[in-house]
Amino acid sequence: MAGAGERMRSTRAPPEVGAAPATKEETKDKSLPPKIAFSLDDDADHVANELEEFYSYVEAPLVVENCASWREWSEAKWPTLRMDSNIPPGTWITLAAPVRRRLLQRLLDSLDLQAHEARLSASHALLYHLQGSFGETSSEDEQLYWMRENARMVFELGGLEDIFVACKHACWRHDWLSSLPDFLPEGAGPSKDPVFTPQDKAALMEEVNMEVTVHFSQLYSLVELLRGDFMLAEALMALSPSLPVYLFELVANLREKSIKGFPVKKLVLLLWKSVLATLGGHKELVRCKELMRQREGLPPKTPAAKKCSASPSDIRHFRAELAAKYPTLAPLQKRGLESEAIGYATQALPLLSNGDATTEPPSSADEERVAAVKAATAPPPVKLGRQKFQTDQNRPYVLPLPPQLMTPLVIDEARALYAEHLYISTSAWQTWCTRESLLNDLQGSPASLSDAMAALHISPETPADQGEDARRMAWVDDMYRGLLPSLQSAVIVLLKLVLATTTSGGTSSAYMRAVAEGTPSEQAPAPTLEDLDIVRHREILNKGISAVLLLCLQWFKVSHALKFEYLSQMLLDSNVLLLILKLFGLQEVGQTTQWRTEAHPFGFFEYCRVVGHYNSTATPQSILEGTDLRIGRVWEAYPNDLPRLRHTQERDIPQQAYSWRNMATTVNLTRILYQVCKGKVHRILLLVQYKSSAILKRVLSVPHDGLELYVLKILKCQIPYCGRKWRQSNMSIITQIYLRCRPHLRDEWTGGGDLDAEVEASLSGEQTIRTLIQYYNRTQYQFLAPVAGSSAESAAPKPSTETERDAFERDAFPAERKSAASSTPGRYINNMGVDGYLDMYEDMLQEMFAVPLESLETPSTDPTPPSSAGAETPEDGRSDWEHLSPREMDVLSRSPGIMPVPSTKAHTLGGTPGRPKHIRNVSWSTPAVSDNERRRVNSSPSAMRPPLHWNMEDLVEDALSMEHNDESGKDNADDSVSPVWNITPDVLIPEEPLPSPQPGGIDEIEHIFGA
Repeated sequence: MAGAGERMRSTRAPPEVGAAPATKEETKDKSLPPKIAFSLDDDADHVANELEEFYSYVEAPLVVENCASWREWSEAKWPTLRMDSNIPPGTWITLAAPVRRRLLQRLLDSLDLQAHEARLSASHALLYHLQGSFGETSSEDEQLYWMRENARMVFELGGLEDIFVACKHACWRHDWLSSLPDFLPEGAGPSKDPVFTPQDKAALMEEVNMEVTVHFSQLYSLVELLRGDFMLAEALMALSPSLPVYLFELVANLREKSIKGFPVKKLVLLLWKSVLATLGGHKELVRCKELMRQREGLPPKTPAAKKCSASPSDIRHFRAELAAKYPTLAPLQKRGLESEAIGYATQALPLLSNGDATTEPPSSADEERVAAVKAATAPPPVKLGRQKFQTDQNRPYVLPLPPQLMTPLVIDEARALYAEHLYISTSAWQTWCTRESLLNDLQGSPASLSDAMAALHISPETPADQGEDARRMAWVDDMYRGLLPSLQSAVIVLLKLVLATTTSGGTSSAYMRAVAEGTPSEQAPAPTLEDLDIVRHREILNKGISAVLLLCLQWFKVSHALKFEYLSQMLLDSNVLLLILKLFGLQEVGQTTQWRTEAHPFGFFEYCRVVGHYNSTATPQSILEGTDLRIGRVWEAYPNDLPRLRHTQERDIPQQAYSWRNMATTVNLTRILYQVCKGKVHRILLLVQYKSSAILKRVLSVPHDGLELYVLKILKCQIPYCGRKWRQSNMSIITQIYLRCRPHLRDEWTGGGDLDAEVEASLSGEQTIRTLIQYYNRTQYQFLAPVAGSSAESAAPKPSTETERDAFERDAFPAERKSAASSTPGRYINNMGVDGYLDMYEDMLQEMFAVPLESLETPSTDPTPPSSAGAETPEDGRSDWEHLSPREMDVLSRSPGIMPVPSTKAHTLGGTPGRPKHIRNVSWSTPAVSDNERRRVNSSPSAMRPPLHWNMEDLVEDALSMEHNDESGKDNADDSVSPVWNITPDVLIPEEPLPSPQPGGIDEIEHIFGA
């Protein structure tokens, strides 16, 4: 035994997670850079900065056009609104609240006008008020006040739904225009001019893109200014469809169409804020996590588990080692469902035999105990010299068997220690419950976990579901249901946008050329406003995408573990690991987190105050001439905006200037990397293969405790697979991991443990997770989760016919048993398609002739083909293929895997001697096959098909072996040895290549296939 008690006594209690190193001298050392005052609990930046980042610098003049549209609209509508003649048109701040409500209601009613000019003018006028009526304000605080006041009034008038409907109409027009060809031929008139030219399409697309941009800006102002109000969350989820689901669908649609001119950045930011406003941020996540543990009946985390925890898989490994080391203690091992049974949640699914699926997990302890007993009975090896007096640690120690079996005290102490530090996570429990439900469904018994809960002392509670947190959990479930059809495409589009930000594309200015050549940004020539806007645009886009993905991962994990696993599977299959490492590797993270990429005079609030005011005489050109544009660590040159951009707080440690959005992007991507790979050996090996440690060590240069902790956690899980040389050259990182990361009771991250066994079991664990995901989505949401490498499927409920089921589904979810009257033997089955018939051809043979395939014995040695043998005519006088349709006969005749069974008079089927029979996928072999080794089919009442794991390599190997068997069967056809028909499993290989993706839009090939 490893001695859990001794390991626990020798383990130092680490400091709290996220705390600084214990030595105060290092903290006070002036050589260390001051820490960045960035909080991991912050959900977003300051509201003023978030509003400024929504608008680009190049569209600052368009903001002033909104003010002009309001004045034009008010001058035209002022007389019809029965306004006081003493109030000039365009006035807003001095108006009474009822008058403002009447004007806003009139603007909202104009959003559904048929006239494009009138509708667009009203939209711009409404956006002007949602932007704070800046023509009459004189300061940023006053403008922000009127933004909140007008947004609240529009929301109370029901304007959210009106704007949402107008936005859907504009997006529909964009999709319709995108589907049109660039050129239509000449018409039938005498002029013979073309009906539609590329210039016409570009002009129409520009108008529609402008309208979509205005509606996105209106929605963003409402969501950002009212975020935190639960009434807003209810209104967003009450839309049809809900705003987060609709925005995810818009993102997914970008995969198949051109995004030129489309406001992608505004769409991403609006998607992020809609999810944040609906579900909540860090505080809501903590509360909902406790709520879900109460619903599952799991106890809270004990103080001992908070310091050093032990998982059910740790207990399972401990008992396996104990049984292998002391085989005579096997009777003392408890049987049944206990806490360590949950450790089998992601183990390989047991094979089914005789139609029964055992609920007990596969006992690896029994196998190890048997091997240990064999080693104990074997003669000891001959030892030389001092080795005679050394104990062989690899051999078991056989304890004596007294009348009353008693365990040694040290073993009882170790068991008590594991029980004290045991912590059953919600994810492990939910995954194990889904696994048990799958096994129960395969067995055909009703799913019941009452015995398991009783053995684990788990009693689910039903707290009052009237609170806000309960509503949020229901919204997460509804959102996941709506996202299933488009989630894969949305993930691919988002990651493709992140990949686009890593390219070196940009302007051909002197600044861009100097940076491309490797010149530091601070020493490069002064950038233009367009250069600065491009860099700022990429930073904001990365921040929004990383925040959306992290927020969805967190909420899915709180709701159900398999929802989180499904999204992480999508990210993994889209190469998110390589993408994040590439993003970190192409830039110096320690410098970009402290960059300043701002042109404050062209910011939203400053530009509205200087240029957008009614009495302003400034022009954009005059502002640009007086602005010093610089990019990089240039905070000393701009002392006036430090308090705002640094987000200073009252703390004891010295402050350091930093970029909030770049810091948030780095933290979000690191946390995504950690959550996708946490506890997954198969994915950790990918990080080792990508040599991620060299890139992650550069992230440690950022002076922030929370970011350092996540990086150290990622490095900790890779250390066992990095090798001895890496550990010797990175002892400083190992020391930081020991001081900062919380240990586990069976922590062997320094290189101990059976690494070969973990690597061998990693692939089966990954396949089991994917099988459970598909089962969960199918049973809970009637959605078949797409398997990696296959095309996304529709979210409609799948029929139970074998025609609509792919190879993975047929293996993981066998068909339901059919009664004897479900089909008539020898008749044409019209409710089953050709593909389904071929897939179940063996079942059909058994049902047609009422003779099990196991009764087929070795045919005669005369391999006379049925065409040359004298086949007898059936008694009823009908032809041999009367029970098949013409289409099925044609397909069967063309199938390369169908071979005729040699006719024999000694063995006939269904009383029809000499009748030609056809079996699919058969091969010749000389050894005899026993009844137990023969394949059992799904239609047998006492057998079920075992769940198989999808693996393309296995499918290819099976196909190659099948071709080899077919060729060998032709060569051995004339041998004297009696051949035996071996029915091999069906291998579905497409006869035609998959269709190529549609041109245009987002290209995801390099994400999925690594091209």
